[in-house]
This record gives sequence, structure tokens and C-alpha cells, in this order.
Amino acid sequence: MQAPPSPALKTLGTLVLLPAVNVDSPMLLMGRYEVTQNEFDSFPENGELPVTMIPIEAAQTWAKERGFRLPTLQEWQFAAQDGAGVVYQTKGSLDGKANVMELGAHEALPVGVFERGATRFGLFDMMGNVWEWVAPEEKNGSLPGQVLACGGSFARSGEDLSTTTTRFLENGEAADDLGFRVCADAEAWLLGWVLPLWIQSKKGSEDRSSIIASFALWDSTLRNELAKNLKEGDFPPDFLDALSYLKE
Repeated sequence: MQAPPSPALKTLGTLVLLPAVNVDSPMLLMGRYEVTQNEFDSFPENGELPVTMIPIEAAQTWAKERGFRLPTLQEWQFAAQDGAGVVYQTKGSLDGKANVMELGAHEALPVGVFERGATRFGLFDMMGNVWEWVAPEEKNGSLPGQVLACGGSFARSGEDLSTTTTRFLENGEAADDLGFRVCADAEAWLLGWVLPLWIQSKKGSEDRSSIIASFALWDSTLRNELAKNLKEGDFPPDFLDALSYLKE
């Protein structure tokens, strides 16, 4: 019987490659979707719904165990704005693109429903569905003991919602319209979680095919840029060729 795929392989297919926020920071991997109940819990009630009622420390712990972290406020807003600094929305522009109050669902919906609302790089539900935790930082403007979430939810009107909208919460607080998505430095996560699987598997194997297929979902220009950046690291040529979506 064939062994089940590594959790890292399954996770790789749910990540989006993003450009660096600035010249001194690394390229990013970010969850294509909000973390789901299926990912968070072995026995979920509604697997593809975003997991909610999770305090920020629990979200951070879960992410860290998988090599991830919460995005910073700057990273979250950068991702939501397609890396272009565009502060949207205008009035009514979320119609049919996000699970906000005007939709009338009055509850979270399965992740990935609103294809029209996806960002250019392929992130879903950055606006609406559930608020998303961002990493605590002193420069966020929060008071001691306060933490931030971004993006709005099904209970928030889309009329005044933008990529810069934030919600202040108390540390330890949880809500039924509050979840999270994960983030990681691309080079570090690939080195620690994907490269070992590549080295252990053979050319043409299912594991390698799965890795290549996941890379193919990413923006081709960004893939090539990342492969170029990794040439000075510990990545073998065949891995870099696959990242550039060249044949092994």
C-alpha cells in the first residue's frame, strides 16, 4: 500500500507565492485560503468553512508547528492590495465578490467560493467571510493587550470596507467571524519543508510530480525570480528547474 502524501505536500498546493514587501525582505508564501476547519481539526463539523473561535495565541501555535506564522499588518495589506499599494474598495465594488453583510448569508461560507473576488496572485476571501488575525506588533497602533485583525467579515458592511480596514480586539478574544491565514518566508519554508521531500523522492515519482504541479499554480514571473534568488542557497539544480517550471 502506498504511503499517504506528506502534510507538507498537501499544504504546498494551498499556498500562493507573493513578491517581497520591500527590497530588504524575502518573497512570501501565504495561504490561498483562510485556514479551514478540516486543516485545523481532525474531526471537523464543516470541513471547508474557515476555522473560527480561535484566540490569536492558538492560531500562532498552530501555524508555528507547520513552519508558518501570522502575516504582519504590512504583509497582509500588501497581499490584499496585489503588491501594488492599491487601497480598494469603492462603494458597491464587492457585490458578488465577497461574503459581506449585504450578501445576506449571515454566516461564514466555505473558503474559495468568490472567484471574482480573488486577488491577482490568487488569494481568496481577503475581503469578507471572516476577519483574519495579523501578527502582534507595537507599531500597529494598538494599546497594550490589544491585537489586530483585517479584512472584514460576513457581519461587516462592504460599503466602507477596504484593504486597510482593521479591527482591534483584546488578546485572548475569539469570535465566530474571526479566523486566520498563514504566511512564511518562501526560501526558508521550501528549504525546511519541501526540499527534504524532493531529495528523498525519485525523478518522476508522485511526490515530485505533486511538487511541480503546486509550483505551476504560482505566477510564472515570481517563480523564476524565486529560483534565481535561490541559486546561491542549498537547492539542487533539478529543484530550481522545477521551480522555474522547466522539465527535470
